[in-house]
Amino acid sequence: MKNTGKSINEYYKDVPVVKFPKDENIIIVKIHNTISQRPIQDCIKIEWMINHKRALLSDILLAVNEGLIVDIFVLNDIIPKNKSGKHRKKLFVTQIKNPKLRKKYVNKLIPDIYRQKGEGYPIRYNYNI
Repeated sequence: MKNTGKSINEYYKDVPVVKFPKDENIIIVKIHNTISQRPIQDCIKIEWMINHKRALLSDILLAVNEGLIVDIFVLNDIIPKNKSGKHRKKLFVTQIKNPKLRKKYVNKLIPDIYRQKGEGYPIRYNYNI
């Protein structure tokens, strides 16, 4: 999104906000800092600080740029960067091609609760363990 002086809410005023079903475990990965540098799937595959156990419970993973869902994936595996496995992990994902799921999520806004201003951590979950 180009800086036009508008807030995200003004910029996307006609874009619907998605409602996350309670029976779907969703990981939200904010990629707006890396999206201009590489393809979306490569943005997801970089190393993240992520809760391994929690992430493996996910049904889908949403790639989000400035609050807008730009793609949807399924998490296949999580590989620790180092032998201890305590810190950064690499996510291995596959793009979801299902038209019904893509229509439900892609090009929609995530709810406000997941896009609070000033949040530094790029990964959010809609579920607890």
